[in-house]
Amino acid sequence: MAKETTCPICSANIPLEEEDHVGDAVFCSFCGTRLRITRIKEFEKGKKADVEEDWEG
Repeated sequence: MAKETTCPICSANIPLEEEDHVGDAVFCSFCGTRLRITRIKEFEKGKKADVEEDWEG
């Protein structure tokens, strides 16, 4: 199942790797914002991750 999320800054779709989990940092490939995965939800068509901007890194 493919995982993806949406950047809260620029609204771009961000595909995630299968090994990405809650707590991992990811980067928006469009605007470069560092994001932290806060939750992963399963849907019929795949998984959707919730993210928030990561100010720690």
